[in-house]
Amino acid sequence: MSVFDGKRLGAETFKLDVERMRRGWYSDKYFDNIVTLLTGLVRDGYTFAGHNAALEETGLALDDIHTGDIEVEMQWFTRRQPFSVIVGVDKALAMLRECTGHFDSQGEWVSTYDALEVTAVQDGFIAPYGGDPNVVTPVLKVRGRYRDFAPLETPTLGALTRNTRVATNVYEVLHAARGKEVLFFPARFDAHEVQAGDGYAYHIAVQLFNQTSGHSVTSAVSTDEQGDWWGGAGGGTVAHVGFLKTWPKNFASMDRGLAEVGFTHWAEGHRYDAYVTFLLWQEWGRSPASLAEQFFKPDAKQPVKVTDAARKAILDPLAQGEKPKFEQAVKEVTKIVDTILIPMYRKEDGKAVEKRIAEEQAELAKKVGELKKLQAP
Repeated sequence: MSVFDGKRLGAETFKLDVERMRRGWYSDKYFDNIVTLLTGLVRDGYTFAGHNAALEETGLALDDIHTGDIEVEMQWFTRRQPFSVIVGVDKALAMLRECTGHFDSQGEWVSTYDALEVTAVQDGFIAPYGGDPNVVTPVLKVRGRYRDFAPLETPTLGALTRNTRVATNVYEVLHAARGKEVLFFPARFDAHEVQAGDGYAYHIAVQLFNQTSGHSVTSAVSTDEQGDWWGGAGGGTVAHVGFLKTWPKNFASMDRGLAEVGFTHWAEGHRYDAYVTFLLWQEWGRSPASLAEQFFKPDAKQPVKVTDAARKAILDPLAQGEKPKFEQAVKEVTKIVDTILIPMYRKEDGKAVEKRIAEEQAELAKKVGELKKLQAP
């Protein structure tokens, strides 16, 4: 269930390995050990034999407490300041629903989930944390016979921890991007088994950002699996090789993802990155003072060469506490980028792509030749 639609995701969504999860395959082994210990106490009829003044004052018959069947309340919470975007609750609940219980003497599964008391927040809930370890916000509470759900601590924590971390990171990136769409493109950096959960966490973060900021950013994932839990689909343009014939003619028409990463990186190698960075910073609305400090003052960190008139239009008003004029500088820098840098970039990158294509074609021809030899009578 997310805070946006009020619907819990069914257990079938997560394709859980229920059989092995019930047998503790995904649990830290000490949880299996405690279940074995508690089950043995039940089998031996063991009851509480100690003394507790507080409990004795309640009038409870302590010797009637079967230690192996002890009930507890377990709480799941985060301690990340200042907050966490909680995701993974529905998956954790599915694990509890499908795997709470025990195997009887005949090896048959006996579910005891209905005996649990469970309360949980919704995916997309913001859990605050102020730094005091004694003041936390539980996102999941379970009360019941401990030995029936003890092994699920490991996989439920795993689901909540990873998905919450992804959602929180994405939410913060979206705020940094100030309303720009952010393509979720992590699939190549991790195992494919995590794509569905990661993509769902990303989608929850996007919805939360839209709700709290007033923007209307669209969720954009790169694989179909990343959209599996929420009905999304992978999207994109073409592989890098496809850029050769559709290269932008000028900086204004250049894809901003390419401008901010690939083109800037290339320009850095030619010591022209300051020109590209200046245009980007100006687009992003950086303060006049920071632009002047970074690019145009005598001791600028990334000096940009413009005419004296363009430089004076920036520095003179700034020195007098007035608004500097960047129009002429933007015009001159844009001309340098459009007439010098982009043609150089296109030529060099085109050669690199052509070389790579030739190498791939040669390798393919080699493999085809080897295959024909194997197929020869």
